[in-house]
Amino acid sequence: MNRFKTILPFVSMLMFAITQPGCQNMADKDDYIAAAIDICNCVNLATKDLSPELKKIMANNPKDEKALEDYFERNPEQALTAMTTLLSIEEKMKPCINQLEVKYKDIYTNDSEAEVMRKVMNVLKSEPDCKFSYALMQAGLEN
Repeated sequence: MNRFKTILPFVSMLMFAITQPGCQNMADKDDYIAAAIDICNCVNLATKDLSPELKKIMANNPKDEKALEDYFERNPEQALTAMTTLLSIEEKMKPCINQLEVKYKDIYTNDSEAEVMRKVMNVLKSEPDCKFSYALMQAGLEN
């Protein structure tokens, strides 16, 4: 999953957009939730060609290579789709993340980038439709 580290610069750009200190329009809990769900939607859009079963395996067992091998043995056509999708995730996410940068450009926080990332990750982890996004982000942060 080292390839997933490529989405982190995009998320970091978005986080940078909202971590600039300012006195107006300060980020609140709802802004972090909205940003996390928007990031999740970007990931889901970029990975829409992956099967739900594969996403579930990758989200629940990100380091379980045996589970992935078993899945690809049962679904060989998904191997090429998965490789193509994951290798192009950076390119596919860029337009969506750019839109989010514009959307959140006037929201500010005094939180550090690490704190913003922690808050976003907590939302991703708790949202049922964002488990795959959380796994990708977590894998990228670990590498």
